[in-house]
Amino acid sequence: MEEARAGGEGCATIEYVVTPDYQLHDVVALDASNRFFAREAKAAILKWQWQQLPAGLLTEPVKLQTRFEFCLETVEGRCDPEQLNARTQCRGDDMLPAVGYRVLVRS
Repeated sequence: MEEARAGGEGCATIEYVVTPDYQLHDVVALDASNRFFAREAKAAILKWQWQQLPAGLLTEPVKLQTRFEFCLETVEGRCDPEQLNARTQCRGDDMLPAVGYRVLVRS
């Protein structure tokens, strides 16, 4: 929230292992534009409902990477996946955009 209020944008690439019984292991941030984005991306991975996947999809542990792009949308479409890919600081093809909007509140 601090970064969003300050207009901050960035990324984090998280690597993790999913076991056949859908447990997570070795969750680490490989890249991050700052520690806040790394922390939030790791927290998101840990909240995903892996146990809701059908049983038997995995027969051995699988190492995965997910790149989170934290973006504040504008009328120019800054959070379009192509634009995010063009300016990212983090590696990874499996990208999940986390898009927000700045709202002006007048009192």
